[in-house]
Parts: sequence; C-alpha cells; structure tokens
Amino acid sequence: MITGIFKKTLVLDTDEVLSSPPDGVVMRRIVESYCMREDLSYSFLSQRVVEIDGIEYDIIPTRLFRGSYSVRLRRR
Repeated sequence: MITGIFKKTLVLDTDEVLSSPPDGVVMRRIVESYCMREDLSYSFLSQRVVEIDGIEYDIIPTRLFRGSYSVRLRRR
C-alpha cells in the first residue's frame, strides 16, 4: 500500500535565485521569511523540521528547471 502521496506541500518563494542546493541556514531564512510575511507562528524542531501553527513540516530543498533550486515544506 502506498501512503503519503497526498500530503500537503508548500513551495516557498525566494528573494534570490538559488543556483546550488540551499544549506540549512538558507532554508531556515526562507522559512522564517515566509512565516513572518504570512503572520504565522513557527519554531524549528531540528535542522530539517519546522512547526508552523501547530503542524509539523519537513523542509526539503527541491531542484527546479534549468539548475535552480527552491524550498518545499511537506506536512509530516
């Protein structure tokens, strides 16, 4: 049985073009910027996990077209 296919995923906008995979510091900065812009409460549980308004999300760097990168949040 396949599970987890339909989990909520958010692709976060970045202010800069990411030409290499973002490290933990950059990913945290992008998540913080998103939460502040959307007026959401957040806390980082680990390097790759954030809790936003009581819901845990995995922080995932994602490769886009033409070699650029983005950050996704996927509900745990």
